[in-house]
Parts: sequence; C-alpha cells; structure tokens
Amino acid sequence: MSHLYYFILGVEMNNFKIDARWLVLSLAVVLLQVGLGWVCIQLGTIGGTASPFWLPAGLVVAMSLRLGYGILPAIFIGEFVLGYFFMPGVLWKHLMIGCGNVLEGATIIYLAPRWMNGNDPLASIRNFFTFFSAAVLGSLQNGLLGVSALWLAGYIPLAAFLNVLLNWSIGDLGGVLIVAPLLLALYPFKKSAWRGIMRLEYLMLLCTTVLVSGMVFSPWFNLSAPPLAFLLLPLLIWGAFRFDTSGCALLNAAMMTVVIWGTTHEYGPFASSSATESLMLLQVFTSAMIVTSLLTLIVNRDRQHITQELKLHLEQLEHKVEERTSELKLAFEELEEAHQTVNSSIQYASRIQRAILPLESEINEMVTEHFVLWKPRDVVGGDIYWCKDWGDGHLLILGDCTGHGVPGAFMTLLSTGALDRAIMETTSGNVEELLQCMHHTLQTTLNQSGERGHSDDGIELGVCYLPADKSKMLFAGARFDLYILEDSGVNVIKGSKSGMGYRGIPYDQRFESHEIEIQKNMTFLLASDGLIDQVGGERKRMFGKRRFKTLLSKVRNKPMPEQADAIHQALIDFQGDEERRDDVGVFGFKVI
Repeated sequence: MSHLYYFILGVEMNNFKIDARWLVLSLAVVLLQVGLGWVCIQLGTIGGTASPFWLPAGLVVAMSLRLGYGILPAIFIGEFVLGYFFMPGVLWKHLMIGCGNVLEGATIIYLAPRWMNGNDPLASIRNFFTFFSAAVLGSLQNGLLGVSALWLAGYIPLAAFLNVLLNWSIGDLGGVLIVAPLLLALYPFKKSAWRGIMRLEYLMLLCTTVLVSGMVFSPWFNLSAPPLAFLLLPLLIWGAFRFDTSGCALLNAAMMTVVIWGTTHEYGPFASSSATESLMLLQVFTSAMIVTSLLTLIVNRDRQHITQELKLHLEQLEHKVEERTSELKLAFEELEEAHQTVNSSIQYASRIQRAILPLESEINEMVTEHFVLWKPRDVVGGDIYWCKDWGDGHLLILGDCTGHGVPGAFMTLLSTGALDRAIMETTSGNVEELLQCMHHTLQTTLNQSGERGHSDDGIELGVCYLPADKSKMLFAGARFDLYILEDSGVNVIKGSKSGMGYRGIPYDQRFESHEIEIQKNMTFLLASDGLIDQVGGERKRMFGKRRFKTLLSKVRNKPMPEQADAIHQALIDFQGDEERRDDVGVFGFKVI
C-alpha cells in the first residue's frame, strides 16, 4: 500500500527521485501544521498550561491516511519548526515530539486501511469507529513520547505524568475530530455540487452557527447558562442532513473555534476557576457535539445511499417488469394466435368427425325409435357410432376408441376405415368374423402385431346386426355389453372380454356372438365406459354399472327422447364439480 502512496506523491522508489509536486505538497503540509499550531496558541490555554485541542493532530492523521509514509518527513519538519519557534524547550525535546507525530501518522497509515472497508473514514459507522480507534492508539503513542520529553526536560513532575498524558491524548483526538474530516473531504479536491439557493442556505447556516456560538461563548452576551450551549446541536444536525462532509466539517470547525476561544478566555458556560474542570467540560462537550454531527452525517448519507440504491433497483425492476410484460404480451399474442390456429384446426376436425356419423334419417330407416347421447369430453372425441347396411341387413354399432380429444378422434377415423374394410371382406351376418377382421386391420395398421412400433391403441365396441326380417338380432361385443330393457326389468348380455387392435391381444383372437329374439317394446342400449367410469357423488366414486342398471330400470318405460334426457341429467347431477373424465356415448333403439 505504501508503494501506492509514493506513486501518488511522485516518489520513485528505485532511484529516490522526488518531483516538484511532492516538494510543494510537503511544504504545504509543513506550513499548514505550523499555522494550525499557531492558531491553537492564539486561541489560548486553560490554566495557562494546556491547549484543550491540538489541531495539528488532525492534519497529521488526515494527511497520513491520504498520502502514506511519504508525507511523514514533512510532518516531522512541521512539528519541529512549530516547537522550535513557538514553544520553549531544548532541541532534543522538539525532536522527540516530532518523532511522536511521525509515530502517530505511521500508526494511522498501518492500522486504518486494515481495519476499515475502503479509505474513507466517514463512509460508514464501522469505518468511523475503526478510524477513531486507530487515532486513539496513535494519540497515545504520540502522547507517550511527547509527555516523556516534557518530563525528561523537567517541565512536569513524574506525579503529573499520567494526567498530562491523558490531556495530551484527548487534545489530539479533539483535533482529529475537528480538522481531519475537513481535510479528508477537501483533499483530493472535488468541485462542490452546491448551486444557487443551497450556497445561500449554507452561508446563512454558517453565520447563524457562529452567531449562536458567540452569544453563548463571548463576553458580549449574557447567555452563558450551560443548557444554552446545546442550542448549537440543531444547527450541526441541520448541516449534517443538508450538506456533504466538507460542509459539515467546516461548520463544526467554525463552531469549535468560537467555543474554544471563549472557554480559553474564561467566557461561556464551561469557564471555571478549576482548570481541570474547565478543560474536561470543554473536551466532553465538543467531542459529543462533533461525534453526534459526524454520526448524523454518516447515517443520513447511508440513508440517502440506500434510498438511491432502492430507487435504482426500483427503476431496474420497473424496466425488467416492462421488458417481461412486453415479452409476455408478445408471447401471449403468439400463444393466442397458435391457440386460434389449433382451435380452428380442431373445430374443422370436429366437422370432419361429425360428417362420418350417420344421419338421423338413416337410423330411422333401420329402427322404429332411437336416441343417441354423444358427448365428447373435448371438441372431438374417441367415441363413435355407425349405422351401415350389410348385405340384406343393418349394422348398429357404438365404439369407444383409446383416448379422447384429438388422439381419440384419429382412432375413430382408423376404426371407420377398418370397419368399412371388414364389411367388404366378410360374410354378411357373421359378426364374429366382422370383429376379427377389424382387429386384424387395426393391429396391422398400428404395427401392434409384432415387435415393431411402440403404440398400444385400439377400440372397444358393441355390434348389433339386424337381418332383413328383423325377427332376431345378433350381438357381438369387444369389451362391450348390451343392455336389454323389457317390462320385466333390465337384462345384460356381456360381450367378449377382449378389445380389438391392442398389442397384447392375440392376432387370432375370436369374439363370441349372441342371438336375441326380438319382442315388442324391447329396447336395446349400448353404452361406452365414459358414463360408467365417471367420478362424482358425495363419496367421489365411479358411477358404476350397478347404478347405471338401476337408472335404466327407472327410465325403461319412458319415451326414447326422455330416456336420453334422464340419462344425461343423471350424469350431470352425479358429476357435480368434478371434471369429465372421458367421452360419453349411449346408443338406444327399438326395432319393433
């Protein structure tokens, strides 16, 4: 770190060349140190022996911290010149005191940067107290050498050594508090940000502070009661809140100049017949006022810094929010456009799917009465029903393909193709062969008959075949049951336990058919598992086949349209707030 300070001063460590800037700066430090010492002498002493504050100590600390080890020779010369020309004593006494000042500066240079965060003692409360602690150690070392010189020269007795050391150290610290902040703020010089009205405000505050100080600590006013001294505190706090370090430090220095001059000339509330008491009161008062002022300055600056950071973070956050909002808006627009595109495609797919469903007129030509409850869970679905001519007879089919929505709709198209092919390739009326052919076609088309492919999709359906005379009906089910509603109740004819097309089903799977004698008022009904597997009710369980069979018993004597409405309403009531799980398909019809 010392190399950095030497570089600032223009000192080249390798060949010890010193440039003009260093000489000018060193000369300025010498003259300023002598001048501050002369000011202290002119302000007077208490009891004729002790200066309450030693202002050159503030110069030593400030310049040592700012300039490093390279300025220590100038500090030594300045203290020696001050002592030799303005203070009595032998030569070696002045040399010892000069060495004490050098030791104080070296202590600050070594300790302060290691204890502080950065090189500004007023940057934070932590920095202020660590800097002050380093100054305490430096003042004690300086005082120890200085008081030892006074004792060895016979100026003080040994019994007064500790008392003088204490006064010396406190005087040094007072000088540090008064002068160091001002010099640290002014060097290196920065152009003031004050403008117009703010400069006028500071000038008025400075004049008011000097005036109030004079009213309390001068012979021209009779206002020397101790409490009146604290009228200065609001002014100092005002300066700490409104102005920067240099303004606050100059305000403190101006006030303390009047206070010290008045007290040393036995004016003001701290003037006392006891020199020790007067010195102690003055030092405590001035130290408390300056520390309060500086701490207020630091806290207020921290507050301003935090406020600025918060404003900056707020601006950054608002900017990010605007960016994210813009991005989200753009993403939403893109998503909305994609949604509209997909929705349009699905709506179009729905029209295609509905186009392959049989017309009402086609069904009416095959049976006397019927109803179809077809409720896809989504726009398109996996449930499908067909009515087709097959030879001299008719096919009435309800199917439930794997999945729902778009995947289910794809399967209905594949299943329609498989049915049309099976109708062409099989013997009319052989429903077992019809289902077996559909099974072969689906399994082969989806590559689910061997090791190829990864899908496992298919269809479950119920097939009813009506011959031309409609005296009987053939039924075959692939995991599908046929419900027969009669006056005596509801009967169920179970289909085969195997679906069609799925990977795990043997390629040569057979499906069983059932022959039913058709009687008057006999209603036939096919239903997919979408209704039966729907969850709802108070216990959140599935609708179930038993409940469905009970429902059919209640509605079996109603007209077909009313049966459809009753089944649909029962589904809605049972479902309640639960989501629809699957497509719902119910196909009911009467033959005679």
